[in-house]
Amino acid sequence: MNRWGEICGVLLLATVAGCATPVKETPPLGIPETVDLERARALENEGDLLGAARQYLGLAREADNLETRFELTLQAGELLIRAGELSTADQVLQQLKPPAPTPLLEFSLRLAVGDLALKRSRAELALQQLTMPEPGTRLTQALMLRLHRLRAEAYALSGNALEAANELLLLEGLLVDNAVIADNQALILQTLSPLTDQALEQMQVLAPDVLAGWLELTRIAKAPSGSAQFQRSITEWRARFPDHPVLPQTIDRLRARLAVEPLRPTQVAVLLPSTGPFAEPAIAVRDGLLTAFYSDTYPERPILRFYDVAADGSNAVVTLQQAVAEGAQLIVGPLSKNAVTAVARSDALPVPVLALNQAELADTVPLPTNLYQFGLPPEAEARQAAERAWIEGHTRALILVPDGLWGSRIATSFRERWEALGGIVLEQQSYDSTKNDYSNPIKALFDLNESETRRTNLRRTLGTEIKFEPRRRQDVDVLFLGAFPRQARQIRPQLKFHHARDVPVIATSHIFTGKVDRAADRDMDDLLFGDTPWTLGVERATVIQRTQIAKAWPEAQERFSRLYAMGFDAYRLIPYLEWLQTYPEERYEGETGQISIDERGRIHRRLAWARFRQGAPDLIGFAPTLIDGRPVAEEPQQETPAVVPASNPS
Repeated sequence: MNRWGEICGVLLLATVAGCATPVKETPPLGIPETVDLERARALENEGDLLGAARQYLGLAREADNLETRFELTLQAGELLIRAGELSTADQVLQQLKPPAPTPLLEFSLRLAVGDLALKRSRAELALQQLTMPEPGTRLTQALMLRLHRLRAEAYALSGNALEAANELLLLEGLLVDNAVIADNQALILQTLSPLTDQALEQMQVLAPDVLAGWLELTRIAKAPSGSAQFQRSITEWRARFPDHPVLPQTIDRLRARLAVEPLRPTQVAVLLPSTGPFAEPAIAVRDGLLTAFYSDTYPERPILRFYDVAADGSNAVVTLQQAVAEGAQLIVGPLSKNAVTAVARSDALPVPVLALNQAELADTVPLPTNLYQFGLPPEAEARQAAERAWIEGHTRALILVPDGLWGSRIATSFRERWEALGGIVLEQQSYDSTKNDYSNPIKALFDLNESETRRTNLRRTLGTEIKFEPRRRQDVDVLFLGAFPRQARQIRPQLKFHHARDVPVIATSHIFTGKVDRAADRDMDDLLFGDTPWTLGVERATVIQRTQIAKAWPEAQERFSRLYAMGFDAYRLIPYLEWLQTYPEERYEGETGQISIDERGRIHRRLAWARFRQGAPDLIGFAPTLIDGRPVAEEPQQETPAVVPASNPS
């Protein structure tokens, strides 16, 4: 399935995962002395959006007619949005007011303001602007197309895939060119793809036939199955939905991407340490992998052979070579970072290697072909926490992490992603994780020390005791917390004690033990965190396997739940490794997250999100991915703009 970004130039809607355009701070635009409408249009056609915006602003300044001045200024604002000059566009749009109660002009302005909000990944603000016009309002087809595509993007960014798909279906009703329709249909499938198989199946019950057909087709498009199986699936689907409007081009695109034979090695070697600091994690990974193996319904399961690898990685390459010599067609492991780094430094790998960690090598260092790096790095979770906080509408953050390398790494990852999105880090503090009192770093974060200093100075001046309640800083709207369960359970009530009860807190998976304990987590309410679908109990086809693991290995539900999930996913990913790397926009519904693989073989996981309610995690769902650069849709060209009566979507 094509990603939204691949549709640029034909139907450029924003990705279902969502996008964030880096905010550029620009000085006030210098308006040229000589302005000309033809010159403005020429600059726009040449791609000089800033030059064109300056021309339109100059023309607006000279215009006598108020309506013309409004339209020219609005056009300049929209060009600034397209150019990524968001701050300047905001200034231009804020000064705009329709010269008279004109529904068409007011609607056009709301579209621009909604577009600007989406460029800043503010889905809720965008939807407030992108309301449907009053029934009977006559709009050009171009405006209706733009409205539906922006609403689709806003719903996708907010995580509401079904409403996003509905908007794309409404958009398709206005399209006439088959090539553009085919791109829109690819986008419908991409929009629905984050939904789990269970959700797709349940939604079909009440969905209209056309939408139900898209939901079922999305299920088919989840993963490659081989040409024969794909054809059987499509034939059965056609029998169920004979009148569905899907184009042959759309089916052909799916066939090209999905009629790929999954990778089926006959022998798999698993490289794990049996001693040292990684021995217990290795057992957890092994048990998860074995559970996936024994529950595999494929008639020809591979032979599994296990090899001992030293934690320091000293024998990793030699052991790998031995496994290949003994018939291994694919390797799972090694587990430690040192061992993976040693393998990554190899000149070549004769068979695919699914490493269970990430090598400590710079991005510029070439990696051997056939290497895939799977892990649960906390830095990736911190970056997703920044994205989630941004989607929630926050802009000004505090950071509180433990002393040491781990805290420094996640703080840096959060900060870098946060600032790239346009957020501001107001203050960062660290705490001693061996202690129970975190008052000092909390006071420093919220400027409570300054408040107490003012009290002391005032008491000295007056020479008497005064009534006093410390006042925390008021410019913060989110706190990123790096902590493990023991620390998090103590920090939360201390934040409340220090007048920060109403500050939203976002964290990584490390704050949750993996086991519901309402008594121990009673003070964690409202804390938002990302975690693996396995740990949070997201419904999957593997719910039976999760139950089996809970019975066979009780620790899977507590200390090692995420490692069991990684072992489970490691086995289940084997058939799809090459396919996922070939199509990095595709996702595999894993127990550690929604999994994708980039061109360097690094495996990325999209976490599920939950919020503590009454001492237990309350599942929210998956957040969209924010990527730099948001594509914008292009309306089909019409010789004569059609006028379309607005109507509310059914």
